[in-house]
Parts: sequence; structure tokens; C-alpha cells
Amino acid sequence: LYSIKTAGCDCGWVMATKTPISPTFCHCGKGYIAKYFQAVFQKPVRVDLIQSAVCGDGVCKFAIYLDDEILTRRHQA
Repeated sequence: LYSIKTAGCDCGWVMATKTPISPTFCHCGKGYIAKYFQAVFQKPVRVDLIQSAVCGDGVCKFAIYLDDEILTRRHQA
């Protein structure tokens, strides 16, 4: 489980506006995190949005799923 920070939203777009943001917008952060982990592991990864500060949760949390090949390769390195 990956948490961006301990409280609130870390998204610059959300922090820059005074108008309400659609919870759908949080999937942009999900895509950003997926691209980051895919670049690190050179393999597609699945990311799920678990909690969102925009939706009233205290923090944004994402689940990053790493397959056995990624985990095995990292332990052998």
C-alpha cells in the first residue's frame, strides 16, 4: 500500500483550485503512480485508488500490485 503523504492531497491541480474537484480526477494520480512504477520495473503494474482526500478521506492511498516475477527479480539482485 502506497500513501502519498500523511494528510490531505498532494496534487498541485487540486491544491491550486478553490472549486470542488470531481473524485474522478484522482485517477490522474493513479496513472502517474502507475507510470512511475512501470518505469522502475520496466513492466506494467496494476494500481488501484484505495482512498482519496478529495472524497473526504484523510489521505490519498494507492495499492500497487507487483507480480511474482518482479518480486523475485528484485530479491535476486
